[in-house]
Amino acid sequence: MSVLLASLAVIGPELMASGTASASPSNCYPIGSAGCRYSSTTTLVRSQVRVTYGRERHEHLSVRVSGSKGPATGRVTIAGVCTKALSPAGWVFCTLSNKQLKVGRHILKATYAGSSMYKASSDSVVVIVIT
Repeated sequence: MSVLLASLAVIGPELMASGTASASPSNCYPIGSAGCRYSSTTTLVRSQVRVTYGRERHEHLSVRVSGSKGPATGRVTIAGVCTKALSPAGWVFCTLSNKQLKVGRHILKATYAGSSMYKASSDSVVVIVIT
């Protein structure tokens, strides 16, 4: 068993410590089949921390989905705000509508649904306060 694990360790970083292959297109076929997709990273950025109720249209949200093999394709949802297709460069831009969110503190979560090339991912660290 130790010889097997030692030989697996030299194959590359796509192997887990247990010696089990992770879901990486470099060691499975065909790309897009179950478990054979690259990891993606979703990043949500807001333009303002505080927004005045009734003037939310000034708040612009940007989402970037990236991966190691170029721009991602597919859809991104910002819960309670919008769902849009990614641009060819891997971006989504949303603007809040007036009175779309109630007065208070909101944690916004962007979720990328994944594609045949990339796994799903999300980012939920963005807080916006409607006053």
